[in-house]
Amino acid sequence: MICIKYNKYVLSIGIKLCFLRQHFTSLKRILLGGKYNILIIKDDGVGDAVAWIPYAFLLRNHFIRHHYHITVLASSKTKRFFQQLQYADKVISLPAYKNKMQWICVRLIFWLCYQFDIILSATCTPNDILLPYRVPNTLFLYRWHYKRIAKLCHCNNIVDVTGLNIYERYDTILHYLKIKETINHSLLADSLNLPDYKIEDKSFFAVCATASDSLRCWEEEKFAELINLLISTTGKMAVLVGMKSEYAKNERIKSICKHHSKIINLAGKTSIMELFSVIQKAEFLVSNETGTAHIGGILGILTFIICGGGDYGSFVPYPPDIEGKTVFSIFPANHECFRCGWSKSELYSKRNISLHFCYYSRSSVYDNRNPL
Repeated sequence: MICIKYNKYVLSIGIKLCFLRQHFTSLKRILLGGKYNILIIKDDGVGDAVAWIPYAFLLRNHFIRHHYHITVLASSKTKRFFQQLQYADKVISLPAYKNKMQWICVRLIFWLCYQFDIILSATCTPNDILLPYRVPNTLFLYRWHYKRIAKLCHCNNIVDVTGLNIYERYDTILHYLKIKETINHSLLADSLNLPDYKIEDKSFFAVCATASDSLRCWEEEKFAELINLLISTTGKMAVLVGMKSEYAKNERIKSICKHHSKIINLAGKTSIMELFSVIQKAEFLVSNETGTAHIGGILGILTFIICGGGDYGSFVPYPPDIEGKTVFSIFPANHECFRCGWSKSELYSKRNISLHFCYYSRSSVYDNRNPL
């Protein structure tokens, strides 16, 4: 009981210190000048982080370094990635916590160490919206399962994005900030400052046969057959990409293929920025519905995504200015699992996407772009 009272006392002191810090920082800027501090909360997965890249650089171009200091609150998985992008002035991640008290204490320490003028939550898990140190210029996005939390907060800048795809959610942030610039994918690669990853054969196509969730993966045998067809018809090398843990799967696919000598397995051999470089140099990319597919999408590389439909409308299909032009999402004819959140595994329809459907979908686009 004493411990509980002590914790509540400490928390109340911490909250008051947060308020004092906020007012002191504002007064200091008025008197002495200085940069405005912006916090972008982006603590979700790698795929979401990749899709966020074009918007991140739009924000950086809008909020120039001379006047604005951008801090990204990332997850432990994406912290290094955001640091390599170099669009933010600082990237931080919070330590893990075991209970609610630790969660609150970690955040209080964070807000005592940092003070922000603008807070933008680019995730849909607004865990911090109930805490009492929100600044006036705050935007939080939430989906239906956070509706109860959102109702407790009397704030006009807590936006329900249920039913919107990830790009429309990010557009909501641009609209809130009154940013009218559009994304130029042709200039994005230059902004990334990609390393020059050397591959012996310069004429190749890239394949990502892996994903974090097995339900997002097309069968290995079908990938092997598709790779055989593509090598036979194009004469190009096949480069299999992925993480270190996915090396064995790529090797199994390679062992099934007939053209072993024309397949390179780069799983685990590239950093994420080197992976960007590999995909940028590829003639085209064939991928499962995963973060690697989004790399092809934002780089403007001809990309074919083999989709199951469990998250239909969230990431794929892409916006109209990309879908059907540089990115082609291939869906099964069976729509029973569409938007099921991969919960209806017995209806999982990605297996119903035939090899020949994928091959001819790719051929009809690629051959028209590259006539003999």
